[in-house]
Amino acid sequence: MGTRLVVALHGISGGAELEDCARFARALEDRAVALCPLLRPAVLDDPAVADWVVRRAALGDAVVLHGLGGTPGLGRAPHSLPEHEARLWLSAALLPFERLGLRVVSFAATGDRVCSGFLRALWDFGFVLCVSPAGLRHPWSGGTRRLPTRGSAGGRWPWSRARSGMRRACSGGGSPVRLAVSAADLCVPRGRAAALAAVDRALEDGAVPVTYPELGTPSPAPSPGGGVRGGRVNPDPLTR
Repeated sequence: MGTRLVVALHGISGGAELEDCARFARALEDRAVALCPLLRPAVLDDPAVADWVVRRAALGDAVVLHGLGGTPGLGRAPHSLPEHEARLWLSAALLPFERLGLRVVSFAATGDRVCSGFLRALWDFGFVLCVSPAGLRHPWSGGTRRLPTRGSAGGRWPWSRARSGMRRACSGGGSPVRLAVSAADLCVPRGRAAALAAVDRALEDGAVPVTYPELGTPSPAPSPGGGVRGGRVNPDPLTR
């Protein structure tokens, strides 16, 4: 198998920027590349965003919970929460997705450090992968895999190096690589062009498009887990 390519889009909001995101998603669809939209819970309060996300999920895009930002009352980094607290915050963060019928099995952390209690809570809620800037973490084992990243944090796309950078990233002999695109980049014509050029370079070099859930390795059967998350039933999210 060639290099596995994940295209992740973060910083999604409504208004004119949403149309730029939609245009980018359609261009990826033309290339048979699924998108991984990273979404904070609060952004789904915008009906236009919610409608777009539902339609993209129906087309095969893999929705990712991006931190717990926008969850009322959370005053510290979610990745440091003990397991019982993490379950409560995850339950609240997932409600907007559940109301829309969206199944979310990937979590994108906003920092490198993710404590073991938070990983256990993710696993009990049906998550198969935790993604951080440092790489991939598997909730059932805590194991970490490196994930080279190409892209930008918003408005700082390396225009002239997009294609060559992706070529270097795809020379790893089958290891996954992530193309991280900010919605802010897509508002700029050169940003959209650079992002698509990087995708095209990867495809030309034989990269295989995948989504984050597809990078989750097969796992053992879970212990009875919390709430109705990922098809698992537990009436009390504070018990394991």
